[in-house]
Amino acid sequence: MAGSFGLTGVGDGYMKTGRLSDALRAYQNALELDPNNAELPGKIARARGN
Repeated sequence: MAGSFGLTGVGDGYMKTGRLSDALRAYQNALELDPNNAELPGKIARARGN
């Protein structure tokens, strides 16, 4: 989905700059738009520091 892809990119950018809470929020929003995206649970875990 285009919206989830964009939010994932935003989350990735936040991760690169250390803005973990913003990245987490972006990834969670992306997951709501595309619940079948297999990448997002791992990205969410990394943003949470797991």
